[in-house]
Amino acid sequence: MSKLEKLLDDSLKASSVLLEYLEEEKPSNVSDNIKDKCEELNECIRSSCSLLECDSFSYVNKDGEKCYLEEEIIAFFLQEEILFVNSMGYLYPNRDDIQLATLVCFVNCSDLFYWGLADAENIELSEVGDLWEWYLAEGGIGVSKWCCLKRGMRPQYPVEKSWREQGSWCEKMESLPER
Repeated sequence: MSKLEKLLDDSLKASSVLLEYLEEEKPSNVSDNIKDKCEELNECIRSSCSLLECDSFSYVNKDGEKCYLEEEIIAFFLQEEILFVNSMGYLYPNRDDIQLATLVCFVNCSDLFYWGLADAENIELSEVGDLWEWYLAEGGIGVSKWCCLKRGMRPQYPVEKSWREQGSWCEKMESLPER
């Protein structure tokens, strides 16, 4: 369960407990307006939960192609600490000098390939939808699998062993070169 899903789940539980209290106890010092606001909050949280559950970051265009709302996905991944931002030098077209820096996103894959290594995989905007699909399918393990496929490398042996034991190892991972 992602941090956002847990936050929404905890918020829904808390607002439900509050609504239950207001309905059962009917405290005299609480106005109907407060109860209405609690019901609105509860409905808002339920809507947020359902948006998360129904892949709200993609749609099918008029040509029948699946499209992604990359900016929203990136914001979600940043919040979940799946992506992080750093800076990198870059070249302007038709110029020889390297500019000092621009912002770039990376997928966190620390300890996936080697223990104790702060590691990351670069990601292009065109790859965000694919990463999102892996995340939807398998959560954090899906993100790690995406990194393995992008790098063309199996995870370190203890991770591979764990995935095999969990039943998470798949044909695509098997196709990667052995370490």
